[in-house]
Amino acid sequence: MSSPQNTPQCRRTMRERGAKVGELAQTGASPFDRLSLGVRYAPHGFQDDATEDIRTLYLCEHERLQGCFEAFRAVLPGYGAPEALYADRIGIYFINTKKPERWSIEEQLAGKTLDKTQFGHIAQTVGRELTPARSPQAKGRIERRWET
Repeated sequence: MSSPQNTPQCRRTMRERGAKVGELAQTGASPFDRLSLGVRYAPHGFQDDATEDIRTLYLCEHERLQGCFEAFRAVLPGYGAPEALYADRIGIYFINTKKPERWSIEEQLAGKTLDKTQFGHIAQTVGRELTPARSPQAKGRIERRWET
């Protein structure tokens, strides 16, 4: 049995940045008592993946759909919609009911897809791909921005 000192460290490879401005935006929110008022406020934002520039921020209590909508609405006039969005796998962005790999063969052959959340419908309406991050580390650039 190996000792903890001899156990290999888990190392993640960094995902390549977007090649151009506007190609991919990371989105997320991180609730903390940032103002020391006993209330967990969350800045909801979109960060360009190529440059790490914050495109918009919207502050509200907790991480919620309203904050995501307002941040997305605010980014559109100045920058337009990013080509793709990279988000957490939370219920605001994705319905987490049944994993595609667990669908029956009949469901797969029928072309079954997961239902979309309200945010998913907005992304589809403006023709943008919404990609789920597999872990918080996968969205490391925006997570570091929120100091989480």
